[in-house]
Amino acid sequence: MFVKIKGLITRETRYKDHDKLLTIVTAERGRMTVRARGVMRLKSPFAPACQLFAYTEFTLFENKGLFSVNAAEPLELFLGLRCDARQLALAAYFADLAEKIAESDTACDDLLRLTLNCFYALASGLHPPELIRAAFEMRAAVIAGYEPQLDVCIRCGSEPTNPYILPEEGGVCCADCLTPSDRSGRLIRCPAGVLPLLSYFASAPLKRLLPAVSDSNLIDSAVFVTERYLFSQLGCDPKPLRFYQSLTPDPAESFRKESTYDH
Repeated sequence: MFVKIKGLITRETRYKDHDKLLTIVTAERGRMTVRARGVMRLKSPFAPACQLFAYTEFTLFENKGLFSVNAAEPLELFLGLRCDARQLALAAYFADLAEKIAESDTACDDLLRLTLNCFYALASGLHPPELIRAAFEMRAAVIAGYEPQLDVCIRCGSEPTNPYILPEEGGVCCADCLTPSDRSGRLIRCPAGVLPLLSYFASAPLKRLLPAVSDSNLIDSAVFVTERYLFSQLGCDPKPLRFYQSLTPDPAESFRKESTYDH
């Protein structure tokens, strides 16, 4: 049986001499693994469409639950990502998260659109990479089912003051409302101005996910929170992010000593 489907390649693994195993994220079927036969040959017509980070329209042949590429047409190669090592590393981090969140045989249209939009934004260079990262991390947490309550304190129900996020409870809490038990657990301090930006990331239409933000301190503060919140909820592999951070200064470093999250 033949299946036509569009997907973003988030991982490629060489298989035998000339084949690849591709992990793709699709809107209709979630995460899929497909075999691209002969794609490593120099004259393979499918080579451009079967490379990492390509968004491709595939024609797949299915046999006993296994898929192989019968035809492939690239829709977007994100060539702009390949001109900068930091952008490429950040894209690899996004792809790793998307692959982790996506489930097999489960629709994930929002996750695919989020990843594609952030790839477009990275490749275009129109937004600071760290702003794109904060937006991706917060929205990815929401898509994965971990949307935090950000508008009111989970203890007093009022607008939070000097707020902290409690990852285990999925919400924000005033500093004065923290209990001894809260203080002995994981807390993520929210620097001034961050909560409105996080709320925007969590609920804005995906096509308008990235606002115009020029305050680098605000962006760094947002990244400090979104990274820790996402990792606390998903238990992500930190290696792709750490590699990206090894290529560029860690914007959250200035806040790390003041957080009780890392103890």
